[in-house]
Amino acid sequence: MSALQTLTARKYNTYVKDFSDNAFRFAYTLVRQRETAEDIVQDVFLKLWETGGNICKEKIKSWIFSSVYHKSIDCLRKQRNFDAIDGCKEEVYQPQMIIKEELDKFLQQLPAVQKSVLVLKDEEGYKYEEISQILNLSMEQVKVYLYRARKQMQQMIKTKDNLL
Repeated sequence: MSALQTLTARKYNTYVKDFSDNAFRFAYTLVRQRETAEDIVQDVFLKLWETGGNICKEKIKSWIFSSVYHKSIDCLRKQRNFDAIDGCKEEVYQPQMIIKEELDKFLQQLPAVQKSVLVLKDEEGYKYEEISQILNLSMEQVKVYLYRARKQMQQMIKTKDNLL
């Protein structure tokens, strides 16, 4: 039997269970809006259901995260064209949350590709090869973007008074 197989409901549900939380966190890190991130992930899984038989099962994870990345970038481009109003945030003032908020602000200042590589590697734990497939970059590009992202974050932290 070939690597391309019919996507059964059981396989589909397994993919949703295994990857939806991580896909949501990745989308949310990029778009910073809960509802938008949920919509992105839902669209990706709907497309997976519709075209699942055409995707090699060994590449499902890579396909999901690549699709989330591209949909997130599309949403960000659309937002730039409109005067988007930020939704209300729940404010929790704990020392760890304040540090997390500052780090998130720094993360948002990075270029999209650097932010994506950093999140996939450091928060999601993906290997260089997987990130390369997800973002359609060479391994060398992944390493360079990760290095640059970490350096920029380091510089921003150093310049921020009393962060740590």
